[in-house]
Amino acid sequence: MSKPAHPVQQLVDDSIMMRVGHIPVIARMCHRLGLTDLINENIPCNTDVDIGTLVTGMICDTLSGRSPLYKVEEFIAEQDTELLFGTPVNPHSFNDDALGNALDRIHEKGTLKLFTEVALKAATIFDLDTSHCSFDTTSVNIWGNYNTSQPNQKAPHINQPPFPRPPVRPHGCSRGLPPKANS
Repeated sequence: MSKPAHPVQQLVDDSIMMRVGHIPVIARMCHRLGLTDLINENIPCNTDVDIGTLVTGMICDTLSGRSPLYKVEEFIAEQDTELLFGTPVNPHSFNDDALGNALDRIHEKGTLKLFTEVALKAATIFDLDTSHCSFDTTSVNIWGNYNTSQPNQKAPHINQPPFPRPPVRPHGCSRGLPPKANS
């Protein structure tokens, strides 16, 4: 006659164990920003899973190692979707066709407009100082030759583009400050 399992052991035996890591924190931050609702208000749809939830899933995937779209479904299958999204979600809803359609819908709406709304909401929620801000997310490039500090030092080799134009050479500029302030 076998001895009955201890209640704690029975709980462990009956449980499904999953490694969650940082993913629930990312999903919670998306929830705190109201990202899902903001996206769904701007881009309504009548699919199994709303676009806001699909975007949250893609964000979680991107910040955990960035899978190609066709592998996000596998990533979501390994997650506790109820923990991430507040309700159980079928991982098949995150297939590459659904994600591609969601990205197409976001593009049609305007990525810059949506990004601006998310950024403004984040600035409000986190009470960010917006007295000085730059919306330009590109890098700053300066044209011309490097002035070398040592006489025998060669300038870095720049591959020439297939069409004639001066080479683009980045030169230590921080965003928001003019190039001369960083020289």
